[in-house]
Amino acid sequence: MNAKSSGGSIEEALELLRSNNVFVHRLAEENLLRELKYQRTFGDAISASSDAIIIADLDANIIYVNPAWEKNNGYTLEEVRGKNPRIVQSGKTPKAVYEKMWNALISGQPFITDEIVNKRKDGSEYREELTVSPVLRDGKPAFYFGITRDITKQKEIDKAKSEFVSLTAHQLRSPLTLISWNIDGLLQAKEIAKLTESQKKSLKEIMWAAHGTMELIEAFLNLAKIESGNFAVSPRKINVFELANMTSREHLYQMENKNISFSKNYAPGAEFAVVDPVVLRVTLQNFLSNAAKYTQAGGKIDLFIAPEADKLVLKVSDTGPGILPEERDKIFTKFFRSKYIKGVFPEGNGIGLYLVKMMADRAGGKVWFTSPGESGLGTTFYAEFPLV
Repeated sequence: MNAKSSGGSIEEALELLRSNNVFVHRLAEENLLRELKYQRTFGDAISASSDAIIIADLDANIIYVNPAWEKNNGYTLEEVRGKNPRIVQSGKTPKAVYEKMWNALISGQPFITDEIVNKRKDGSEYREELTVSPVLRDGKPAFYFGITRDITKQKEIDKAKSEFVSLTAHQLRSPLTLISWNIDGLLQAKEIAKLTESQKKSLKEIMWAAHGTMELIEAFLNLAKIESGNFAVSPRKINVFELANMTSREHLYQMENKNISFSKNYAPGAEFAVVDPVVLRVTLQNFLSNAAKYTQAGGKIDLFIAPEADKLVLKVSDTGPGILPEERDKIFTKFFRSKYIKGVFPEGNGIGLYLVKMMADRAGGKVWFTSPGESGLGTTFYAEFPLV
């Protein structure tokens, strides 16, 4: 190989290197442009979001808020950058909510709450839903990303609906109570013997319908109180057995009509207790109503009441269809009704057990159930309330 050919080869190699270097620069530039476009798209999406978005560092100092957050709170990004989100706190949200939030975030878990009361720059208060999640890098939180939605108007509408339901229910309760008392008195009077079996059956059906409607009205009234925040637990000393007997009596006609065996087992020491009579009655009423409704003819229902340590325990067992395993986590949710139950008993609203759960939670108690989940093997519902 001569010098010229060698020189030519070197020049060609240098030219190739230069061209490759240009290619590398162009490739890097294209990658950067793609990344920039992605970031701009992401940023535009956050800015255009109708939900308020807030990003904070690990010390809870605000890094960014989007226009929706600015509009809702009255602050600009420049005014809040570097500040703690507590500047919008109203002081009306329980501290336990924030403690629960930070415990979740520190452990790398998202936090969701359906209602927080905050305050705008002008001092006006509003309610919002909050979802905040830690953004992880190498398995550790790097910053926090929050999404909020103003639900003030929704809450006002819900309150108006609750007040309407409450007013309507109160208007319906008085005549139904009168009907129920008069029929109940007639069924127990000596004159009942003068009636034909057909007439007796008609009176009992009217009684069941009146009791069922009364239960529905009471459920709506209590639900309206709970969801509006006006339900207060008021424990006082009551005769538990007497209350249980009165509540049981409401369902005896239905049990007798289906030839259902009903037994009561009251343990010593549980007769007098300091509990909320409304919570106790609603719990017993729903447990017994469901048992009487869904237990087949010729079945059995047992009511058990006993003190255990510092708690009052109620138990209602039946020989009904049981609860399927795939439906067990939904039993105490609002408006839920089992597929089997809806097929056999179309009537029903699905708020009874939800109401029982809500009341028990507010009374510091708990409710649960056991069921083999196979047809005919029955269900046992439990309730536990603290003895004050």
